[in-house]
Amino acid sequence: VPLCDSNFVLVSDINLDPNLADSQVFDQVIIPTFTGVFDGNDHTISNMVINGYSYLGLFGKLESGAEIKNLGITDVNITGSSDYIGGLVGYNYGTVTNCYSTGTVSGDDYIGGLVGYNYGTVINCYSSGTVSGNKEVGGLVGESKDGIITNCYSTGTVSGYWDVGGLVGLNYGDVTNCYSSCTVHGNGCVGGLLGQNPYGNITYCYSTGTASGDDNIGGLVGYKGSETISNCYSIGTVSGGVGIGGLVGSNIYSTVTNCYSTGTISGNEEVGGLVGYNNANSSVENCYSSGSVSGYYYVGGLVGYNNDNSSVENCYSSGSVSGDSVIGGLVGYSLDSTINNCYSNNTVSGTTAIGGLVGYNSKGTVFNCYCTSFVEGNNYIGGMIGYNNLSEVNYCFWDFEVSTIIDGIGNMDPDPNGVIGKTTIEMYDPNTFLDAGWDFIGETINGPNDVWWILEGKDYPYLWWQLPVDDFNDCDAAPLWLAYEPEPELAHLEEVNGRLEVNTAGAMEDLDAIYIPYNWALDANKPFSVQVDFHFSKIGTGDGRVNIGIVPSLDPSANKWAEFEVGTFDDNPFYLYEIRDGIWEEEQTCSRFLEDGTLFISYDPNSDELYFSSLDYGKDNAIWTVPDLIRAQWQCESIYIIISGGSEDGMALTGEDAWLDNFKVQEGTITQ
Repeated sequence: VPLCDSNFVLVSDINLDPNLADSQVFDQVIIPTFTGVFDGNDHTISNMVINGYSYLGLFGKLESGAEIKNLGITDVNITGSSDYIGGLVGYNYGTVTNCYSTGTVSGDDYIGGLVGYNYGTVINCYSSGTVSGNKEVGGLVGESKDGIITNCYSTGTVSGYWDVGGLVGLNYGDVTNCYSSCTVHGNGCVGGLLGQNPYGNITYCYSTGTASGDDNIGGLVGYKGSETISNCYSIGTVSGGVGIGGLVGSNIYSTVTNCYSTGTISGNEEVGGLVGYNNANSSVENCYSSGSVSGYYYVGGLVGYNNDNSSVENCYSSGSVSGDSVIGGLVGYSLDSTINNCYSNNTVSGTTAIGGLVGYNSKGTVFNCYCTSFVEGNNYIGGMIGYNNLSEVNYCFWDFEVSTIIDGIGNMDPDPNGVIGKTTIEMYDPNTFLDAGWDFIGETINGPNDVWWILEGKDYPYLWWQLPVDDFNDCDAAPLWLAYEPEPELAHLEEVNGRLEVNTAGAMEDLDAIYIPYNWALDANKPFSVQVDFHFSKIGTGDGRVNIGIVPSLDPSANKWAEFEVGTFDDNPFYLYEIRDGIWEEEQTCSRFLEDGTLFISYDPNSDELYFSSLDYGKDNAIWTVPDLIRAQWQCESIYIIISGGSEDGMALTGEDAWLDNFKVQEGTITQ
């Protein structure tokens, strides 16, 4: 009998093991239709066994306005012979919050480990177990129609025929802060997280499992239509036939931005490290892939097939790429589409139409790109492009010393003026690119957009969103840093032994040596997170430290900074934060028990809070939280990172006593 307008609170766990005297195997759904509120009160219902036809689960159908919350369904075993089968709910019009399910769920269509068909809202949920069916099969939800799924995850094994996903099989709504670690297999539209997503936004999601099948197979999404995928990633292995991508199998009328893939990708045709088939005004922006990619036709390190007014911009690929025909380090085949401000750095091999950046470029454009890939093949082999047909290529460069290919474009002799081979040393020189009109951070002649930056004389250009790191292995501060050492005989920094060592002479005066950024800063209006590893083992008379900090200006007379310090005062190891703003100063200390660790500084512009931690980023990990400094007090547009070491009151330091290592900007926006 359907339950209407009734509310329940579960007061204890329930075990429905059919081997127990008072339990049973249910021939149909336990609660057919529900319109009230069911609060599981953080309890579980376990060993539920249901055999039936359709609309199966603890709740067969959840109506609009109904809610299930704080409930776990464990070791479920549900077998249906038709549609709408879920471990918790068969068909959902209501809200499911803070729930999870584990066990085995099987049926025909619309099969989910937690919810079979979702037309409502699913928040803070997960599913773990084995899910199988025919179509619209998902580890958490079989099909979601105009629903919202937030903070959910799924683990286990999911298999079916069509629209098979680790979290949701067929999804029409938004999915946020979700992940899946499932092994997912099907025929078509198979994804590590979502099988098919015709519309809706996917944000801050990831997948770590394996996805396999025939057509439209993706590490995160098998088939994506319209809306966006942003700030997502996949690290699992993906394999299949046609339309195979590390993140998305086929991307139609959709934008993929700020995403990456690192898994091993293999298929037959239209195989890409990030997107297999990018079609119909779709775009891939600010993305990268680094896993190995292999196939037969139309294989690219980032995108296999870029088609019909689609674009790839501000992207790179670094994984090896191999196949037979139309193989590119970044894009395999680009037709009527654009590729701008991109690069590839990998090994590319095949037989025909093999290019370090693009295998075959037809009726499209390639601008402001470079390639440092080693390329090998038999017919139409180019350092930049294997075969170029009726396409415009301008302001592009390839390193012919690395590629070992003297032709930039395999089917054109000579190369067009816009394709230029350079030596490695020339590719390390920013003037190579500035003279061609590339827009770099720190200059405005070529534009205000600050697309590229470079460690001059040491490396190739990087994109603006690739944040600085330094392992201090090159024995030189430049070009990332400038060394500020007012009295180097008393305090200086030295890059030796693969780290940044601190040396002080033990003077009584307070003196530091500082690395300050050379020609880069972080946008103070956006979140940022930075870190550096430390070692400090000195104890005894005096005061010594190493630290990481931020300043709103590189002018010493500004007398403003916020520092996170680790050191020793006499025999007392400490952590310390210090805020200085002109004549105003604030500091706090606490005890330190480790000689080695990491200093973390992160910032939330929404709350204008600065976090200091020795554990990780964010407020939850902070030793100290400092509010109202960067926006309210300093009102600055740019933040500069400094790292330093020094001493006073007679403490002498050597490189064995104090050093820093592995500096990293984890999050932020480079500006100047």
